[in-house]
Amino acid sequence: MPQDFVARSNATLDKICGSATSVEEMKRQMHAALEQNGALVHDRDGNVVGQIAQPILPNTGRLSRKFYVVNDAFEVFADDDAGLDAKEMRIRNMYGQR
Repeated sequence: MPQDFVARSNATLDKICGSATSVEEMKRQMHAALEQNGALVHDRDGNVVGQIAQPILPNTGRLSRKFYVVNDAFEVFADDDAGLDAKEMRIRNMYGQR
């Protein structure tokens, strides 16, 4: 199941963005802040060697289903087939399909 991942913003990162005077300074400060939080891992040469992915949509469900209504594609997530069926039916009902 594909997931999108991104580091969430916080007050520290927002402050860095607002106070940086150059792109390089902002990059250096953001890397330091993310590394301190454990979101980035650097090797001894300063290269980024890994990062901790954080899901944008937590608890989206373990199962997914993609379906089409008219010419639109929809992908729904749920913990079981009954949840998938209910979400699909709600979307189909909005379009007048069964």
